[in-house]
Amino acid sequence: MDATLWSGRANLELTGYQKQIKDLLLQKTLVPTAGFAQYVYNGPEIRNRGLEVAVSVFPVQTARFNWNSRVMWFRNYCTVMDGLPNAFQPISFFNFAQFGTTELQNGKSCTQVTANDTLGRLGVNDTVKPDGTPGAIGDIVSRKIGENSPTWRGSLANDLSYK
Repeated sequence: MDATLWSGRANLELTGYQKQIKDLLLQKTLVPTAGFAQYVYNGPEIRNRGLEVAVSVFPVQTARFNWNSRVMWFRNYCTVMDGLPNAFQPISFFNFAQFGTTELQNGKSCTQVTANDTLGRLGVNDTVKPDGTPGAIGDIVSRKIGENSPTWRGSLANDLSYK
């Protein structure tokens, strides 16, 4: 949706989108003793949804000088819908056990980062493993620690022109 306001001195842009990705090819590194280096297979169905909002304002417009101020905000949601038999860690520059790894799981965010963590770190009631089974304080588990993509992004720009 686009709108022009105040005789062209302001513009409002609002865009929503959704894209489904099916039959994504994933590449998995195998142990050298398997006889093959890589295994390529049809991966999950992924859904991207997002929203973009932009506002442009022209506070000064004369024959010799123009000023355009623009603010933009957007957010993208990525979800693995279905199709993974088990959790998958794609080959990536940032996938290190020390810092956490991007991990794809059905029904979860495409950009989630998982890492080793200790049960009990979040409090005395933190004794349930991510798979729902009971655990003991001090057990090492792999669980989501964050996202490798920001929650939202935005920008502010000013264009000045003099003739």
